[in-house]
Amino acid sequence: MNHRKTLLSALLATTGLFSTIDLHAQPKLLPAPPAKISVTLPTKPYHVTDITASGSTCDSPDTYSFFASWKPVFKTWDLAPGQGPYIWKHYYAGTKSKCTMSVIMCGDSVCTVKASACTIKSPYSLVRISSFLDDLEKTGSSPMQIGGIPRPTLTWTDKGWQCLK
Repeated sequence: MNHRKTLLSALLATTGLFSTIDLHAQPKLLPAPPAKISVTLPTKPYHVTDITASGSTCDSPDTYSFFASWKPVFKTWDLAPGQGPYIWKHYYAGTKSKCTMSVIMCGDSVCTVKASACTIKSPYSLVRISSFLDDLEKTGSSPMQIGGIPRPTLTWTDKGWQCLK
């Protein structure tokens, strides 16, 4: 009987040891799950539409970048008498993902901004785009957002998860 208790104790200790080793061997930062990109719907004439994002690419082992673009709006608010709508090119783009935002480039059909140096610690990123409501860019509108932009696939190295080209 004593032999069975000793064998059972040894088996439980070994199983506990292996499960503890497995837990500590697991990486702390896992790859991002599949993307669930979502875009807010415009409700005002100054809200941008057709927001999209490019695929993310690695900048360094710890950072990545991507482009966001949208269709510019036609200015229909606060027009002088006799003035018709025209393409508006005054926007602000920001992110909560600790990315560095480039200067916004706008043409007649698309505006683009680059988000770079985004940290790999977050599995997803987002971009919020607001239209300035005046030429002096002092009054902003409510933002439109594209969220769920995934970071690139990470690779496990001896230093942990890294973004590798």
